[in-house]
Amino acid sequence: MKLQGVSVSPFVTGILIMAFVIFAISWGFWKYQYPYKENVPVKFIGITTSSLPTGKRVLPEQRRTFALEFEQKFKDKFPEVSVTTTGDLHTSLLMKSKIINEQFALQMKDSAEAIHDFRDMGFKRLIMYDGKTAWVIKFKN
Repeated sequence: MKLQGVSVSPFVTGILIMAFVIFAISWGFWKYQYPYKENVPVKFIGITTSSLPTGKRVLPEQRRTFALEFEQKFKDKFPEVSVTTTGDLHTSLLMKSKIINEQFALQMKDSAEAIHDFRDMGFKRLIMYDGKTAWVIKFKN
């Protein structure tokens, strides 16, 4: 192999090709191994209420059970919705579905009954995710 009059041995050429192949494989592995590192736009919606949350004594297992029951309410109309809990003490309620959009998030924010139920169960935030954008409703006092 000649590069503008410079002679490169086949050994060096082989080393360069191997280095390139190793770099390409490691980059591909890193990119597809950790898809959660992608930046997801998050829109925060705050709710300030005058009443204190009553669910501070609710166990994480009870919150997970509540999430499953809440998911079943949505499964009747939207079978692809998934509702789980996240966080150290399961204090965040996570909704995932393709049907979630900004209008849905604002409707959830305005649903006083649902917000009251979430606060009674001790949830601190509701996260709604459509695969591209996340809407977070934080329950503040």
